[in-house]
Amino acid sequence: SCLCFACVFIFALGIFLPEGALKAEALSGNGTEASPYVVSNFSELREACALAKFGTHLYIEFENKTVDEKLPFDATTLSSAITLQNGYVHIKLKGSYTFRVNHITDSLYGQLFDVKYGATLYVSGDGKLSFSPMLTGASNSVIKVNGGNVIIESGHLDSHPLNWTVAGSAIAYERGNFTVNDGVFTGYSYEGTPTSTEAVYSSA
Repeated sequence: SCLCFACVFIFALGIFLPEGALKAEALSGNGTEASPYVVSNFSELREACALAKFGTHLYIEFENKTVDEKLPFDATTLSSAITLQNGYVHIKLKGSYTFRVNHITDSLYGQLFDVKYGATLYVSGDGKLSFSPMLTGASNSVIKVNGGNVIIESGHLDSHPLNWTVAGSAIAYERGNFTVNDGVFTGYSYEGTPTSTEAVYSSA
């Protein structure tokens, strides 16, 4: 009776609501500038970024804490942990976050963010975001500018590969628009030593 009706209603709600509407309830905040999604791990970060829509602004803020997390294996994503293709995504860095790949068999991620045509990524805040990749090649990076727009207002972006045979850069630029207004960028050479030439790498 009433219980059956409630079950049917919830099932129908899941069918007709836009994709991501129910998932958003698990995140703190509502994605606006006044109330950004607050994330504290990679799963929440990827979930929030997936809610970006064409022509709209999405605001994400890291919780102010220290996190060192191994990325999950995802066989469907071969090069980038998070791909942005739509909308304007504003990310505010707080605390210190390290997302790492311990072994190449765990994941083939080469970039934390791949910003493609149609997407704009803004980075601000006073926190640190570090990505430790395992793939060989200089395109290993926290952010790959791959046809989209990237604006860095502030924050510390760091690429620190765990394998000495791998090079990493804070930003890997291939195509698109890339603007730096402020910030700290740390890249690492094949020997694992911080270098200014690796910090912002361009293959264009």
